[in-house]
Amino acid sequence: MRFELFADEAPVTVANFLKYVDGGLFEGGSVYRVVRMDNQEHNTVKIEVIQGGLARKEEAVWFDSIVLERTSETGLKHRHGTLSMARSEPDSGTSIFFICINDQPILDYGGKHNPDGQDFERFGPHRRVPFASRISSRRHFRASAISG
Repeated sequence: MRFELFADEAPVTVANFLKYVDGGLFEGGSVYRVVRMDNQEHNTVKIEVIQGGLARKEEAVWFDSIVLERTSETGLKHRHGTLSMARSEPDSGTSIFFICINDQPILDYGGKHNPDGQDFERFGPHRRVPFASRISSRRHFRASAISG
């Protein structure tokens, strides 16, 4: 997958994500959860995302959690193909991330999550995702910070 990371808009979140990539900590991590409208019957707020990272890795090494960069401040939106750090509460993002399936405006309201990048290669009309994806280095992202 190829992501364009929004370092100007979300510098803390992007730097956190790249610490894991550059440190090789996603090596062996994987995409492990797909949230669809039909598999979250007990959730009052329903979203569609693909989640991955280190959550299932027993010996995972995590950096300290990061401060939430609110969407109301960054201007970023959770659109189809957006990469964003997952968290359980404000200021708790670490190594778990998700990719939006379809637009997810509910995630923008009140600074619930902050997008840090957009997959501009795979999330076109085909909506195909390599569920066996592995993250082993920054080059897999071909990440480039955008400015202006």
